[in-house]
Amino acid sequence: MKSIFERACCFSLFKNSKLCLFVLKRKMRKKELILNLKETSNLLILKLIFKLAIPLILTSFLQVTYQLIDAFWVGKLGQQAIAAISLSYPLIFLMIALSIGFSMAGGILIAQHKGKGDWNGILFSFNQSLLVSFISGVLMLLIGLIFSESVLTFLTKNEKIFQMAYQYVFFSLWGIPMIFIFNTVQSALRSLGEVKIPFFIILLTVFLNFFLDPLFMFGGSFIPAWGVSGVALATLVTETLSAILILIFIFRKKEIGLTIKRIYLVPKKVWIGKIFQLGVSSSLESSSRSIGMVLMTFIVALLGTTVVASFR
Repeated sequence: MKSIFERACCFSLFKNSKLCLFVLKRKMRKKELILNLKETSNLLILKLIFKLAIPLILTSFLQVTYQLIDAFWVGKLGQQAIAAISLSYPLIFLMIALSIGFSMAGGILIAQHKGKGDWNGILFSFNQSLLVSFISGVLMLLIGLIFSESVLTFLTKNEKIFQMAYQYVFFSLWGIPMIFIFNTVQSALRSLGEVKIPFFIILLTVFLNFFLDPLFMFGGSFIPAWGVSGVALATLVTETLSAILILIFIFRKKEIGLTIKRIYLVPKKVWIGKIFQLGVSSSLESSSRSIGMVLMTFIVALLGTTVVASFR
C-alpha cells in the first residue's frame, strides 16, 4: 500500500515539492538497501555452499583414489589376485553401505537440534548414533566372519582365487567397526559445518595407504610378505588410524561442542528409535545397490578369471 505522500507525488502539482522529493528519495534508498542486502545474502549463501561442497567433492575423489591405489598394487600380483579382489569388494561394500544410513541419521538429528540451539539434543544425537554405529559395526563383523566363506564359495569355484578372496575379506572385515565410527563422526562434524578435518584425515590415510600396500604385499626387513592379504592389512591400519584421529580431534577441539560422555551413551529407546526411523531406509537403499553388485559379480564370475579381473 502506498502512503498518502507517495500518492500525492503521482500528481504533477506536487511532484517537485520538497516533501515529495524527500519521500521518493527515501523510498529509492530503501529499495537500493533491500537489493544490496539480497545480493549480499545470495553471495554469502553461494560462498558457503562452495566452502562446504569443495571438501566433500575432494573427499569423494580421495575415496575413489583409495580403490585405484589398491587396484594398482594388486595388479603387480597378477590376474588371479585382481579377480580375488573383484569378488571380495562387493561384500565389503555391502557391509559399509549399511553404515551410511545410521551415520546420515545421526547427522540429520544433529542438524535439527543445532537449528534449535539445543546442545543437549546434539550430544544425545551424536552419542546415541555413535553407539548404534559401533554395535552395528561389530554385528556386521560377526555376520561377515560367519557367512563370507559360504558366499565366496557361491561366487567362485577356483580354489586359488577363493583362498586369496577369503583372506582379503577376513582382514577387511575387522576394519568395519572403524569405518562405522569414522562415518558417524564425519557426518556429525559435517552437520556442524566442519568439513575440512575429515578431508585432511582421508588425504593422510590415502597417502599412507600408497606406501603400506607394497610394504605389506611384498614384505620388508622385518615384515613378512602377505600378498593380497597385505592390501587388506594396509586398509585396516589406515581405517583404524582415521577413526582414532577423528576421535582425537573431537576430544581436543572443545569449541566444536561434540563430546563423548557416559550419560549420553546410555541407550535411550526414544533416541535409538529416531536413529532407526531415519537410518534404516537409507541403509536399505545403499545396501540394495551393493546386493546388485554382488549378483552382478556372480554373473561375471561365470565368464572366467580374465573377465572377473577386468570387471573391477
